Amino acid sequence: MAKSIEKRASELIAFAQEKKSQCASWVELSNLIFGPGGPAMQLFPDREDRSKWVKSDSFAELQAIIDSLPEGKVRETPSREDCNGKILVRLPKSIHAALLQEAELEDISLNQLILSKLCVQLKALV
Repeated sequence: MAKSIEKRASELIAFAQEKKSQCASWVELSNLIFGPGGPAMQLFPDREDRSKWVKSDSFAELQAIIDSLPEGKVRETPSREDCNGKILVRLPKSIHAALLQEAELEDISLNQLILSKLCVQLKALV
């Protein structure tokens, strides 16, 4: 039988409390918890359970743990003149392969595919 939402939330809170002392900022802890393959997605893989969980007191408790950590160093944004249009991104091999396959199916370059995906995400922020 599947564990209840409360039981899984308790496991996640215990994980956050354990890892809190090892993280330098709230961003680091948040990424550790909610990032790809992180315990939040492992414990709440289904959308319905995640939806219930984010409305619960245990989610608020988890957010308080994350928020209790400092901001961390904020990097200064480079000026437009300092940008050369090139970046290096390291990806897991599986994501790299999936992007290459998608680019091939769309008959576009990997650069074009990634640029279009970035533009869609940036446009969604505006």
